[in-house]
Amino acid sequence: VWRLLCMIAGTGLVAGGASAFNQILERGPDALMRRTRLRPMPDGRLATGEAWVFGSILACAGLAILALGANVWRGEVVCEGVAEAHGLPLHALETVLAR
Repeated sequence: VWRLLCMIAGTGLVAGGASAFNQILERGPDALMRRTRLRPMPDGRLATGEAWVFGSILACAGLAILALGANVWRGEVVCEGVAEAHGLPLHALETVLAR
């Protein structure tokens, strides 16, 4: 049961962090669309740096819970998925993880 709870919590936190990163990447197009132009980032109510910090905290907390509560392999798989979804080079991520 503990491992399942860690997987659920860790995955949720990582998904929240990935969503924050996605909002950063989409802030330009969001500012152009009527439906999304009043979101906090395009509207200027939330700074990009603040969003990066928030997303990073969520993603790192989720990865730590996955790695420590479930197992390291699950944490690494989720980390690679987030990186790939946001266009980060996986070879750079593998270099960081190898340290």
